[in-house]
Amino acid sequence: MARLKAAAERINPEKIHLNTAVRPIVEPGLQKLENQQLTAIAEMFGPRAEVIADYRTHRNQIKRHPTAKDVLAILKRRPCTVNNICAGLSIDQAQANDHINYLKQRKLIRTTQKNAETFFYTD
Repeated sequence: MARLKAAAERINPEKIHLNTAVRPIVEPGLQKLENQQLTAIAEMFGPRAEVIADYRTHRNQIKRHPTAKDVLAILKRRPCTVNNICAGLSIDQAQANDHINYLKQRKLIRTTQKNAETFFYTD
């Protein structure tokens, strides 16, 4: 953060917007920052910095009972593991697997291995 702060001081922007991931993260070692963490970073950067992260969960933006169509919509954005799908749609693994199997039977999704994990994706 100190290096980013030094860069911001050199660039001297009018505003510094701080954000974090809202979808499930697939890269190992990365995690979503909580609002209090981003607020602390904003304080470090000074009055030009503001937190713009939207902490509404994705589950508030979809219907109560996600369908295979909802899973497909997530996979069109990026490859996901079963756990990513569960987190993104607030469903359990059994529901996610049901939707995945349905989509696989219809040849709408494919799988790939990365870091010993299975990721589902669509073309």
